[in-house]
Amino acid sequence: MCEDSDMKIAGAKPSRSVARAQADNTETIRAELEQEKQSGNLDRARTLGMRLAEEFDRAQGEFAFGLDSGEDGEVKLQRRLLLCFAVAVGLEQFTVSALVARTALNVFYNTLKKIDVEFYEDLNNTGAFSFYYLALRRGMDVERRIGQTFAMLCSRDGDPVYQELGEALYCRFLASVRGEIRRQNLLREPKDGQA
Repeated sequence: MCEDSDMKIAGAKPSRSVARAQADNTETIRAELEQEKQSGNLDRARTLGMRLAEEFDRAQGEFAFGLDSGEDGEVKLQRRLLLCFAVAVGLEQFTVSALVARTALNVFYNTLKKIDVEFYEDLNNTGAFSFYYLALRRGMDVERRIGQTFAMLCSRDGDPVYQELGEALYCRFLASVRGEIRRQNLLREPKDGQA
């Protein structure tokens, strides 16, 4: 068992190396911000976020892809949540920098809040993204796992029809997000050997 004499108490001030690392990090962020501003990427990122939110609002037909007339309001909500997740993932994966992705995502959420405050509150009160991120971070068969998660969130766990629907919706939404990123000239250049 540990005794009090074994414990070390950190001083009130961070060590010089920690302070230096924090200063270097702040300077790196400041330089990245200035570079993205000068290149016009931040302005395009704001436009991208707004366009994605507006497209989200217009996409009622897109949500209806594979729609079953017997679907309840919860399934329709899950379709919308999956689209928002695809926006977040697409921005993270396909934009030129993390700063551009964060800027576009913030504008997306702020615009979404203005367009549909009720849905925005649903989005903030759901745990759906946690489940989707678990599926995403496993790294293998991501689309299939997202489909399985969609089925589970729709209370249709194990239903192959809902699993395939979730997978198809995710792929379709992610492709739409990537296309809009490309139109705004914010698409990350693939590294050698990547598509």
